[in-house]
Amino acid sequence: MALEKEKIKGAVRTDFILSAEIIVIALGVVSDASFAVQVSTLVGIAALMTVGVYGLVAAIVKLDDAGLYLSRRTSSFASALGRGILRLAPYLMKSLSIAGTAAMFLVGGGIVAHGVPAVHHTIEALTHRLTAARKA
Repeated sequence: MALEKEKIKGAVRTDFILSAEIIVIALGVVSDASFAVQVSTLVGIAALMTVGVYGLVAAIVKLDDAGLYLSRRTSSFASALGRGILRLAPYLMKSLSIAGTAAMFLVGGGIVAHGVPAVHHTIEALTHRLTAARKA
Protein backbone atom coordinates (compact mmCIF):
# COMPACT_ATOMS: atom_id res chain seq x y z
CA MET A 1 0.00 0.00 0.00
CA ALA A 2 2.83 2.41 0.86
CA LEU A 3 4.57 1.65 -2.44
CA GLU A 4 1.39 2.41 -4.38
CA LYS A 5 0.92 5.70 -2.50
CA GLU A 6 4.51 6.64 -3.33
CA LYS A 7 3.93 5.83 -7.01
CA ILE A 8 0.80 7.95 -7.04
CA LYS A 9 2.61 10.84 -5.34
CA GLY A 10 5.42 10.67 -7.90
CA ALA A 11 3.00 10.51 -10.82
CA VAL A 12 1.02 13.50 -9.54
CA ARG A 13 4.23 15.49 -8.97
CA THR A 14 5.46 14.74 -12.50
CA ASP A 15 2.09 15.60 -14.02
CA PHE A 16 1.90 18.82 -12.02
CA ILE A 17 5.27 19.93 -13.40
CA LEU A 18 4.30 19.00 -16.95
CA SER A 19 0.95 20.76 -16.53
CA ALA A 20 2.68 23.92 -15.34
CA GLU A 21 5.04 23.77 -18.31
CA ILE A 22 2.13 23.32 -20.72
CA ILE A 23 0.33 26.30 -19.20
CA VAL A 24 3.45 28.44 -19.56
CA ILE A 25 3.73 27.41 -23.21
CA ALA A 26 0.04 28.10 -23.81
CA LEU A 27 0.32 31.54 -22.22
CA GLY A 28 3.29 32.26 -24.45
CA VAL A 29 1.26 31.33 -27.53
CA VAL A 30 -1.71 33.54 -26.60
CA SER A 31 0.29 36.33 -24.93
CA ASP A 32 -0.73 38.86 -27.59
CA ALA A 33 -4.41 37.86 -27.43
CA SER A 34 -7.07 39.57 -25.37
CA PHE A 35 -7.49 38.74 -21.71
CA ALA A 36 -10.72 36.84 -22.46
CA VAL A 37 -8.93 34.62 -25.00
CA GLN A 38 -6.09 33.98 -22.54
CA VAL A 39 -8.52 33.00 -19.77
CA SER A 40 -10.63 30.78 -22.02
CA THR A 41 -7.49 29.09 -23.38
CA LEU A 42 -6.26 28.33 -19.86
CA VAL A 43 -9.68 27.08 -18.76
CA GLY A 44 -9.85 24.78 -21.79
CA ILE A 45 -6.35 23.45 -21.20
CA ALA A 46 -7.03 22.98 -17.48
CA ALA A 47 -10.17 20.97 -18.25
CA LEU A 48 -8.36 18.79 -20.79
CA MET A 49 -5.40 18.28 -18.45
CA THR A 50 -7.62 17.35 -15.53
CA VAL A 51 -9.86 14.92 -17.36
CA GLY A 52 -7.41 13.59 -19.92
CA VAL A 53 -4.03 13.47 -18.28
CA TYR A 54 -5.01 12.79 -14.69
CA GLY A 55 -7.65 10.29 -15.80
CA LEU A 56 -5.04 8.47 -17.87
CA VAL A 57 -2.56 8.53 -14.97
CA ALA A 58 -5.19 7.14 -12.62
CA ALA A 59 -5.94 4.33 -15.07
CA ILE A 60 -2.24 3.51 -15.45
CA VAL A 61 -1.67 3.51 -11.69
CA LYS A 62 -4.62 1.16 -11.22
CA LEU A 63 -3.55 -1.09 -14.10
CA ASP A 64 -2.13 -3.67 -11.72
CA ASP A 65 -5.44 -3.82 -9.85
CA ALA A 66 -7.27 -4.45 -13.12
CA GLY A 67 -4.74 -7.15 -14.02
CA LEU A 68 -5.18 -8.83 -10.64
CA TYR A 69 -8.97 -8.70 -10.99
CA LEU A 70 -8.85 -10.21 -14.47
CA SER A 71 -6.32 -12.88 -13.47
CA ARG A 72 -8.81 -14.20 -10.89
CA ARG A 73 -11.65 -14.60 -13.42
CA THR A 74 -12.83 -18.04 -14.44
CA SER A 75 -12.59 -17.21 -18.15
CA SER A 76 -9.26 -18.44 -19.50
CA PHE A 77 -9.00 -15.42 -21.81
CA ALA A 78 -9.65 -12.92 -19.00
CA SER A 79 -7.27 -14.75 -16.69
CA ALA A 80 -4.50 -14.82 -19.32
CA LEU A 81 -5.09 -11.15 -20.11
CA GLY A 82 -4.86 -10.28 -16.41
CA ARG A 83 -1.60 -12.19 -16.00
CA GLY A 84 -0.22 -10.45 -19.09
CA ILE A 85 -1.16 -7.05 -17.69
CA LEU A 86 0.51 -7.93 -14.39
CA ARG A 87 3.70 -8.95 -16.18
CA LEU A 88 3.81 -5.87 -18.42
CA ALA A 89 2.72 -3.22 -15.88
CA PRO A 90 6.15 -2.78 -14.21
CA TYR A 91 7.82 -2.31 -17.61
CA LEU A 92 5.16 0.18 -18.66
CA MET A 93 5.61 2.14 -15.42
CA LYS A 94 9.40 2.22 -15.85
CA SER A 95 9.08 3.31 -19.49
CA LEU A 96 6.62 6.04 -18.57
CA SER A 97 8.86 7.32 -15.79
CA ILE A 98 11.76 7.61 -18.25
CA ALA A 99 9.56 9.24 -20.89
CA GLY A 100 8.06 11.61 -18.31
CA THR A 101 11.47 12.68 -17.09
CA ALA A 102 12.65 13.24 -20.65
CA ALA A 103 9.50 15.24 -21.42
CA MET A 104 10.03 17.45 -18.36
CA PHE A 105 13.62 18.19 -19.41
CA LEU A 106 12.69 18.81 -23.04
CA VAL A 107 9.74 21.07 -22.29
CA GLY A 108 11.50 22.84 -19.42
CA GLY A 109 14.61 23.24 -21.55
CA GLY A 110 12.50 24.67 -24.34
CA ILE A 111 10.97 27.21 -21.97
CA VAL A 112 14.41 28.23 -20.71
CA ALA A 113 15.86 28.32 -24.22
CA HIS A 114 13.07 30.59 -25.44
CA GLY A 115 13.37 32.79 -22.36
CA VAL A 116 17.14 33.35 -22.65
CA PRO A 117 17.83 35.08 -25.98
CA ALA A 118 21.49 34.01 -26.18
CA VAL A 119 20.57 30.33 -25.77
CA HIS A 120 17.66 30.65 -28.20
CA HIS A 121 19.83 32.27 -30.90
CA THR A 122 22.63 29.73 -30.42
CA ILE A 123 20.23 26.80 -30.82
CA GLU A 124 18.62 28.47 -33.82
CA ALA A 125 22.02 29.01 -35.49
CA LEU A 126 23.06 25.39 -34.84
CA THR A 127 19.77 24.14 -36.27
CA HIS A 128 20.26 26.19 -39.44
CA ARG A 129 23.86 24.94 -39.83
CA LEU A 130 22.81 21.33 -39.34
CA THR A 131 19.96 21.71 -41.80
CA ALA A 132 22.24 23.32 -44.39
CA ALA A 133 24.88 20.59 -43.90
CA ARG A 134 22.25 17.88 -44.36
CA LYS A 135 20.98 19.43 -47.61
CA ALA A 136 24.52 19.76 -49.01
